[in-house]
Amino acid sequence: MAIGKAKSGVFLACMVEVICGKLGPMSPEELRGKIRAAAIAFTDEVIALFGEAFANVASQYKSGAAIAKPGPKKPAPKKAAAPKKAAAPKKAAAPKKAAAPKKAAAPKAKPAPKAKPVASKRNRRSANELDKVGDEVVKLLGANKKGMRVEEINKALGTSTRELMRPIQKLLSMGKIKKSGERRATTYFAG
Repeated sequence: MAIGKAKSGVFLACMVEVICGKLGPMSPEELRGKIRAAAIAFTDEVIALFGEAFANVASQYKSGAAIAKPGPKKPAPKKAAAPKKAAAPKKAAAPKKAAAPKKAAAPKAKPAPKAKPVASKRNRRSANELDKVGDEVVKLLGANKKGMRVEEINKALGTSTRELMRPIQKLLSMGKIKKSGERRATTYFAG
């Protein structure tokens, strides 16, 4: 370790000279060269320190000192594994029979995912479909003079916010409906 300290002293002295400018004015190329030399010296020092540390660990391993440390760690998992084995035979009699119906239940769950892609699948709606939804929105807002928020319109029509946004934007641009407020506080009125 004394070698490492001596090298770090050389490295630090070199860096101090570069930073403080004790060597006098330098060109950028000379400065880069000094910094490179200092970096190489530092890298060599780190490699030497790792080499020493590795040699120490290897010598401890050969002498058997390192083998004693991992020993206590291995029995702990074996102790934890033993109760699992004892619990497994208790479950083996009845639950394995119950596991077979769970496999049978999986096909029942498969039809549900088929419905999800249809709902989340992005289908392009025709102009007629958008107009129909827009007409329903206009009729609903005409019946409610106080105005309605998108959530209320969704509940009344059984739609989602995503389905209503294009028709509402189209109605706003055509002047068939008006709005007041921002974001979730937006209230729509018949135009």
